[in-house]
Amino acid sequence: VVSTQSTGITRYTEWLSGDREAEKEPTFWDESTQQLRSAKFALAPCPLVNDSLNKTVNLTLRKYSRSRYRAVMRQLKERKSEITTLRNICIHAEGSMENEALDIIFKTAHNLGEGLQRRIRDTATELYGVDPTQIELLRTLVVDLPRQLQNANPSEYPGLVFLYFENYVHLVKAELQLLKVPGIIQNGLGSYNYPSTEELFSNNPVLRTILEESTRNPDLYSFVSSFPELFGHRTLKDKTFTFVGAGFPLTGIVLHIETGASINLIDYDITAVENARRFLALTEKLGITAPGAFKVIHADARDVVYIPAEQPVHGLRMLDGTFCSPLCPLKPELKGKVVVPTDILDLASALPADITAKVIAENAAFVPWIRKRNVRGMSEVLYERFELDDAKFRMIGEITPPQCAVNGATPAHLITGLTATWNVNSCQLYMNMSNFYSRMDFLDSIRNRPFYDNIKLGIFQVRDEEKGLWDRRIREFYKKPRNSPCYLSCTIEHSVA
Repeated sequence: VVSTQSTGITRYTEWLSGDREAEKEPTFWDESTQQLRSAKFALAPCPLVNDSLNKTVNLTLRKYSRSRYRAVMRQLKERKSEITTLRNICIHAEGSMENEALDIIFKTAHNLGEGLQRRIRDTATELYGVDPTQIELLRTLVVDLPRQLQNANPSEYPGLVFLYFENYVHLVKAELQLLKVPGIIQNGLGSYNYPSTEELFSNNPVLRTILEESTRNPDLYSFVSSFPELFGHRTLKDKTFTFVGAGFPLTGIVLHIETGASINLIDYDITAVENARRFLALTEKLGITAPGAFKVIHADARDVVYIPAEQPVHGLRMLDGTFCSPLCPLKPELKGKVVVPTDILDLASALPADITAKVIAENAAFVPWIRKRNVRGMSEVLYERFELDDAKFRMIGEITPPQCAVNGATPAHLITGLTATWNVNSCQLYMNMSNFYSRMDFLDSIRNRPFYDNIKLGIFQVRDEEKGLWDRRIREFYKKPRNSPCYLSCTIEHSVA
């Protein structure tokens, strides 16, 4: 039955992209409703799909021993074709589930009209107490209120209320560890690694002094903000995140709530774009998200160039359709691409590995940081695993489900933190190495900076200046592989006095 439904989805996708007038829309027989339905709904939530998907996910969440895990993975490698089919089924089923959950939310909003805001507030207060948080208001909009209305009137609110809200909240919070922990202390096997921030500061005391003085000195605050690999991202509210994949934009909304950052959402599917815009209009009206914090862009990820928000680039089409001068530092074939300001690029787990690699290599050469939501171990039956093979980027660290740490699917030295036990995804952080030489040169020139006289006394003098301000591991961190090209000019001069 699943194979038939998957074929239905495939035929429907081909029909959408072809000449729709040349043939009839593909359909399938829905056993639960006893009627023919568009193949668009072939994997929509129903007892068969829900039970099958639930069993598959539960298999991936088990804590296998290392020997059992290796034996299972050997068998899976012999079933590549079946695994590819299963991944496609799971991705389509996930999308159908999200669409059905959004339909219930939109019907709730339509039926309650102007009373929605008061009903959300009253329900959240009843469930979570006075002054509910933005996360609690979001949970009420997505889960609690739709479920209440569905229980009271099932025929008016058919379908499946969203099941995985808590998964998203926990995953987004766990992924923030990758940005908040200094990159230089994350990879345990790196020749540059410091086991802790305390050891980093003890061996490079100027860093401790700069951090302590940064709350009182704007120049030092800019310095700290410009070197998150040494200090961690102390704040993210001034950053712009770009997510490839709009769909049901819970990840972006939770991230915005947690950080205050601006969010871009990109999707090639116009229905996903329209749904995201409609849902975000609701969250803005309810005070869950800030006005103007989100931009939803209808585009293929491969037709976009991702550029740090503060870095000017010429010869590229901006979001408003205008062009700058033709003096473009990018490859000629990238001229005319749509530019999306991006400080941190997030790539979804459902994005195919070949497209992910192309986006990183050709479209994101200017992005300082990339996070790739990924899978390891048994979760590879749900999504395709991505392996980075790009000399411009270094893998910094990873957050992973506990079961992947237990069975060895995730190398221990890469683990920066853990997600919840019920999450299937890992997330990996990559740092752009293209301006590493410039960054080290800037650190070496610190004595010539205006702020030097303000920090050179006291703890700063613990280190003999004749021996240099930085120890070997700092220099080791900023060494690039010889085959690593240099695409970026250093922009630190513009951000640090």
